[in-house]
Amino acid sequence: GGSAATMLRMVKGRSPTVILVKDTHDHIFGAFVPFPLRSHPKHYGNDKCLLFSLHPSFRVHPASGQNPWYVLSNERGFALGGLINGNPHGAGFALDMDLAEGVAPEGCV
Repeated sequence: GGSAATMLRMVKGRSPTVILVKDTHDHIFGAFVPFPLRSHPKHYGNDKCLLFSLHPSFRVHPASGQNPWYVLSNERGFALGGLINGNPHGAGFALDMDLAEGVAPEGCV
């Protein structure tokens, strides 16, 4: 099965990174990160990150610039625009350590 640790290992040193998710309701959405993802205990990145939906509608959600919480990625999960490590709520986009549960951008699903 997939895991955040495996994903980080597979994309190490590569950029940009696009993460696509298809949920149980056939909604397709994701995240674009223009720099290499890495395992890090704190948020990092810049305002070039964005969230998007492809189906059932196309929408782009650029970084708001309201906070410095661009990317948080480590073995416990992956998030843009908020927190993970056991609490994905508040993130704009998050996947847990098993890449099985998470949250999506409002308006994407």
